[in-house]
Amino acid sequence: MFGSKKSYSILLIVWLVIQFGLLLHNGIVTNGEAIPYIHEADYFIANATFTSAKFIFYSVYILLLALFQQTGIQSIGVYVVQAALNLYAMHCFFKLTNRVTKNNTTAFFATALLIVCIPWQDWTTYLYTESVFCSIVIIFSYSLFHLKRKSKTLFAFVLILLLLLLFSRPTGLLFIPVTALLFVYRWIKKGKILPASVTVLIAVFLFITLVNYAMQGGGEFDFMKPFRDENILCYLPTQTTSAIATIPKEGNSLQGLLFYIMHNPSAFMRLALLKFQSYWGLTRSYYSSLHNQLLMCFFYPLYFFAFIGLLRFWRSNGAFTLYASAIIFFFTLSVLLTCDDWSNRFIMPVLPFVILLGTNGIIIIINRLKSNNAKN
Repeated sequence: MFGSKKSYSILLIVWLVIQFGLLLHNGIVTNGEAIPYIHEADYFIANATFTSAKFIFYSVYILLLALFQQTGIQSIGVYVVQAALNLYAMHCFFKLTNRVTKNNTTAFFATALLIVCIPWQDWTTYLYTESVFCSIVIIFSYSLFHLKRKSKTLFAFVLILLLLLLFSRPTGLLFIPVTALLFVYRWIKKGKILPASVTVLIAVFLFITLVNYAMQGGGEFDFMKPFRDENILCYLPTQTTSAIATIPKEGNSLQGLLFYIMHNPSAFMRLALLKFQSYWGLTRSYYSSLHNQLLMCFFYPLYFFAFIGLLRFWRSNGAFTLYASAIIFFFTLSVLLTCDDWSNRFIMPVLPFVILLGTNGIIIIINRLKSNNAKN
């Protein structure tokens, strides 16, 4: 439909309009969750350490804030970096979609949908971790599927991106099992069982060690709190039942979560279902009716088409199917085991893959309809 240069030109114009509009509407947001990150950056500048060990899992963003604080243009500097990363991520998203679908039209429309996806693009104007993290997710994913067997430079770049993910947000830890599954799949396809087994062992050890370490930080890392308070949305207690759950003392660990699930299966399943509805439903009681309707009209059809796109990929591109499915699964599971965010931030890393799969599903159906009409 479009040549690459024309596609890029149109997408760039749309991106500039969206970003300018968001900046004009929001300004650069430095309140809310940005405040503790900014304070932590100030503390790091003064003390060369963090106030708590848990902030190591936000260290990439805190160090970015600290760097621009030293230059005297903290807000503007970080915003420019976020916008630049976002733009490069859109380029990588186009290339990734084109690579896995082998269809320039699908790549164009998928990228256009992501650019006009305001709930996703909106975070570029916030000095929160989401914008940088979500951009790196896309850049990492593209680099991972662009990885060539003998390219040591690209492999090192992928490894650096993975480290950036691990220490940009705690949910970056989910890319340990996601990436491990992809490499295990590729090893097994080549009949190399030993490398696959070693990959599993290393991934399991790293994931359990780092997650348990993070959970000892308390605060937002107190993963038992959502079960004690029956949270659906984080820090908003619901207390939907008077039943007393069996919660282990000193249980803020993966073992503690397993203990809770085994001893409170019905309570866990009820809360998990409500969190699932919140996570994928996207609507909120405190949003306006128009806001909720726009969310439903944009995303709900995409869910349907994404399922079709996923089925098609399963036959033609097993590696990407596994990768996208693993991201969707692990990020959803993380919410079921903790709580959802009041502003839908936790689903943001997943949405580009939903859009990619959904656009592919739409193009598949359109092509089939055209084919059927041609036959008739």
